[in-house]
Amino acid sequence: MRLLETYPTDFFISDAGYLTIIQACHECGRETTFLISPEQTKIIFAVLPDLMKEQQERWNGVYLPPNREETNV
Repeated sequence: MRLLETYPTDFFISDAGYLTIIQACHECGRETTFLISPEQTKIIFAVLPDLMKEQQERWNGVYLPPNREETNV
């Protein structure tokens, strides 16, 4: 069984005023940065409760490959 990873994530407001999210991916060997405008932050805030509920329902912590068959048992 292979468990899903939780990646280190940093959140901050940039000097230009963006909500900045940086997430390291050890598997791919790089960082991904998201620059989110104030307008986009408001949209995220509005839909976040629904997204959190959906995430809680879907999260099982176990990786399943795209064909949904367990290959690493």
